[in-house]
Amino acid sequence: MKLVPIPADKYEDYRLTLMFECYKWDPQFLDNNTVAKYALVLTQEEHEKIKELTEKLDKETRAAEEFLNQHLELTKPLSLPRKMKKEIALMKDYDPEKDRMLAMETEKKNYMLLTEKSLHPETIDWKQAGFFGRCDTDITVPLLRAIGGIEPMRIIATRPNYGAIADFPAHAAMEYSMDIFNDKITPVKNLYIPKPFRGLIASLSEHQTLLAEAIAKHDPKLFVYALEAYPQNQFSPERKEFFLKMFDIHCDIDPKMHEARHFYE
Repeated sequence: MKLVPIPADKYEDYRLTLMFECYKWDPQFLDNNTVAKYALVLTQEEHEKIKELTEKLDKETRAAEEFLNQHLELTKPLSLPRKMKKEIALMKDYDPEKDRMLAMETEKKNYMLLTEKSLHPETIDWKQAGFFGRCDTDITVPLLRAIGGIEPMRIIATRPNYGAIADFPAHAAMEYSMDIFNDKITPVKNLYIPKPFRGLIASLSEHQTLLAEAIAKHDPKLFVYALEAYPQNQFSPERKEFFLKMFDIHCDIDPKMHEARHFYE
């Protein structure tokens, strides 16, 4: 078992692999990189040993829980926390295998009930709905309430500017705050971009506007213009290698738009 440094010339590819293939998005916190520059390398023997120890630890933990369930008098000399003693006392007759079988049977019954009730939701008694119930945390709930005219919802989304943000063209795609209510979308009033950020926001707006046009017109050349307008790595020679890798990773995009790859070869 040892730490092996990742070669400096391979590190950026490694980070991109983590982001787009291993779903470790946003590998930075402020200016600090959270992706280590070292890899932990294990031999096959070490991997098998860790696996074995992990499984043994699970079995030992279960055995200790079962033993304490049958010998509650040991909780005091072991100086277990009061909260743990209380939980153990509640589990005196706990049978893990019986509990597992019961959980599987309950899950099966609930699945069958859910399938049946989903076909006829009007038959659900919401006062005695069991595992059915309201979920107000889902994003669709306030969105549907807003569209239904019950209460407005403020969102941040990308739309044509239409004068919402001062000193930007009406057709420019911009990301800004707006309120949804009934059949209306109303921009928040008095939006503006502070001067130090105007250049960056203008570049992002140009990128989004060209991207929308490229998709609408199904035009790979406009897609290239949109990629070139993105402010990161703009005008740098490394951008070609970066975009080629992105096209390779996202090879399942629309074949016509994937033709944009040829502009970087």
